[in-house]
Amino acid sequence: MRKLVIFAAVPLFFFLGCAEASRQTNLKPGTTFTIHDIATQAGPNTKPLTDPVSGASMNLVDPPLITEANITSATVNTDDQNIVCLLVDVDKPGAAKLEAATAATGKQIAIVVNGNIVSAPIVHAPLSGSFKVAGAQTQSDWQNIVQ
Repeated sequence: MRKLVIFAAVPLFFFLGCAEASRQTNLKPGTTFTIHDIATQAGPNTKPLTDPVSGASMNLVDPPLITEANITSATVNTDDQNIVCLLVDVDKPGAAKLEAATAATGKQIAIVVNGNIVSAPIVHAPLSGSFKVAGAQTQSDWQNIVQ
């Protein structure tokens, strides 16, 4: 039984390794996509940005946790509640950063696309290699950033 598990794991690792090495993304050229921690107060490593949904001013921590360089795939989809969302997959370094930064639940992060906050969720569970972004965006809004 042990040999079967090891044998099955090798092809899976190889397949994931090949996908990771390609580092292809389907974001449109020039699209920026970042995820930031939010600081409670302005500081030397923060930048203010307004959440268009709530109107609240937020202090985004720089550098971001991940950028578009970490994204391996972004796909427009509809979830099980018929809400339009963006499904995002990130590379291993991005996944590690997200997991470490979101390990403490209850804090807020900001997802910024092309310089605008598109979502500022409260973290209820750690993020890792795959996540979905839902907010006030329509399918057309998301289609504008993916190819």
